[in-house]
Amino acid sequence: MIRKPNFKPNWKYALGELTLIFLGISLAIWFNNWNDMRKREQLQEEVLLQVYTDIVTNKGDVDGDYQQLGQGMQSLVNIETYFAEDRPYVDSMCFDFYWIKQDEYAFPIQGGYEKLKSLGLDLITNDTLRQYIQIAHEFGYPRISRQTPFHPDMDEYFTEYYKRHFTPNQDTSLVFKRQGVSYPFWSSLGGVRHMVHIGYVPKDYEALKKDSEFKMMLHQSKEYRRYKIRQYQNVQELSEIVIGMIEKELDFEDEP
Repeated sequence: MIRKPNFKPNWKYALGELTLIFLGISLAIWFNNWNDMRKREQLQEEVLLQVYTDIVTNKGDVDGDYQQLGQGMQSLVNIETYFAEDRPYVDSMCFDFYWIKQDEYAFPIQGGYEKLKSLGLDLITNDTLRQYIQIAHEFGYPRISRQTPFHPDMDEYFTEYYKRHFTPNQDTSLVFKRQGVSYPFWSSLGGVRHMVHIGYVPKDYEALKKDSEFKMMLHQSKEYRRYKIRQYQNVQELSEIVIGMIEKELDFEDEP
């Protein structure tokens, strides 16, 4: 008589094997997730650093433009005072007639932000930081860029009137100094040494003081400039906030 083999399942052994397999799979999944998260954190850090570098550079440009726009506003106030107080013409007034015609535009670097958009804005895990970065690039910079002007360019706005009523200043002995800006100065730009000087001289100053068209242009340009200066201030504040938040996010150490 043939006996059947007596197989008794070893449940403890089987359970141990299953446990080991489960742990191995779980560890593999955990490691892959951890590795993906680490790579994503590294990518976030790289992109944030590029955005930070761009904004620091942009802020330097914005600060310089803001100073130039301020020169124009100061000159507008000066000219209004000349007219209101019926002051006689003096040679230095030519500088104020120059500055009210000057305008500035930002050309922001946005390579870091474009890279962030291509990877997905949700790469930035800090919701508040992500929102401020987006606001700065989508709403702040466009309002001070040449591509999206909300008001006329000051140079274009005044040019036709200036062609009829002003001549360029030719007196290079006149010196302008205000807020760290100084004219005239010697330049070798283009390999040709030449003096750079500024100023516009009214052809008939007394008539200019009574010209309603010019007074209206002064009034309008003041409003245009006030708006633009406010936009520049907004971008300066946004830039400072984003710079500070990124420094905190990346745990920048204070320089000694």
